[in-house]
Amino acid sequence: MGSYAAFSTEVSVDGGQRDLALGGLPSETVVTVPEPPSTPASGPIADPNPLSGGGSVPPTGADSESIFDDLLAALSKSSATSAETNPASPSFESLFEAEEPEGPAPAVVAVMVAHNPGGWFEETLSSLGAQDYSALSVLVIDAASTDGVELRDRVAEVLPDAHLRRLPENSGYAAAANEALVAVQGAAFYLFCHDDVRLDPDAVRLLVEEAFRSNAGIVGPKLVEWSEPRRLLSVGMGADRFGHPAAYVERGDLDQEQHDAVRDVFFIPGAVTLIRADLFEALGGFDSAISFHGEDLELCWRAHVAGARVIVAPAARVAHLEALGIRRPVDDRRRLQSRHRLRAMRDSDTLGTRVRATPEALILSLLEIVQAIVLGHFRRARDIWSAWTWNSRNSSSARTRRASLAAIRRVPDSEVHAFQSRGSARLTAFMRHRIARSEAAAGGRELMSNLRDARSATPFVIW
Repeated sequence: MGSYAAFSTEVSVDGGQRDLALGGLPSETVVTVPEPPSTPASGPIADPNPLSGGGSVPPTGADSESIFDDLLAALSKSSATSAETNPASPSFESLFEAEEPEGPAPAVVAVMVAHNPGGWFEETLSSLGAQDYSALSVLVIDAASTDGVELRDRVAEVLPDAHLRRLPENSGYAAAANEALVAVQGAAFYLFCHDDVRLDPDAVRLLVEEAFRSNAGIVGPKLVEWSEPRRLLSVGMGADRFGHPAAYVERGDLDQEQHDAVRDVFFIPGAVTLIRADLFEALGGFDSAISFHGEDLELCWRAHVAGARVIVAPAARVAHLEALGIRRPVDDRRRLQSRHRLRAMRDSDTLGTRVRATPEALILSLLEIVQAIVLGHFRRARDIWSAWTWNSRNSSSARTRRASLAAIRRVPDSEVHAFQSRGSARLTAFMRHRIARSEAAAGGRELMSNLRDARSATPFVIW
């Protein structure tokens, strides 16, 4: 893809109709970033496999260091204006000694999927407008909100330069986010966002910086609670080989910078995800068969298979309201999670791995069904079984996804599994839950015993 430093920071819209307040943008609008100029002989050499490195193969020696310094300086220059209004935020020059940039910072397009957002939406938009990264454009995908005119006006009031693309129906987050593949041209990165997040002013810049520093394909931030940002939600996520998530931190833990190291993770929760545009396009975007819950796991799993690094940059902080849990019932969430985790495994594993893993996953599901029936959770049992029937009905599209992934596969399943949790995260979570309940019950019995002893000792003390 050439040097990212060659990309323009300007995002233009074909047709020039930018003012959302004057009717918004037509659904066929294409947000474009001008093509970079031809790479000079001393610059990076295009890599025939854009997923293996950083999209380009830099020259060796002093030329390589100079190019990297220029890029770092370009990134720092994007925040120079806002640094004057926020002197407490360290500039990028304070971390690296870099020369004046020869090109602009790489263009980032924030793709926000919105559907009937609540009163928090203006705060979400404002956080994007307050970013100290100048090469940032915003594309709002209206996933068939009930009142599209109202949503358009809300966006225009806060971000008048944003682009809006309205869809005729809500087919889910993944399908809506994939509109970026046809609506955006020439961007270096996509920043996929939910409509209920609040980004710290330096979040985008820190994510882009870490993408280059760590040569990563996907980078995610630290997620904290919306109303109490001192408490953690996640710092990246792990998963077992069956797709069941395994948290690296306890939800609600106080953020004392104990998880602030940059690290490789298995997947990034989808609230805010920075991904290289060429990687996203090579992967075919999100799996549109996954409506809600699980598209982030499936995308990152495939990125691992393609040889891309998936990392978390905790210095970039984002508050997440998790409004989807409010807008969709719990039973619906569990049903979708079960089917889409199985889908992610079937989309990404090779035939040999699927032959071994599928019977094991089926046995675990049958055990869960028996447990649910014994406990009287009949709907839960039905949802677990329906995950298998749904995947059977959608096996054709899964085969298509596997075939496209096979063309860009760079690592064997064994290397991907090295990033996954050992054993079954479901069984581990179940046992932890049982142990916690047992300890709570034991603590309650001990407390009642102490209270009885205290009551029996009272007459003796009085006597």
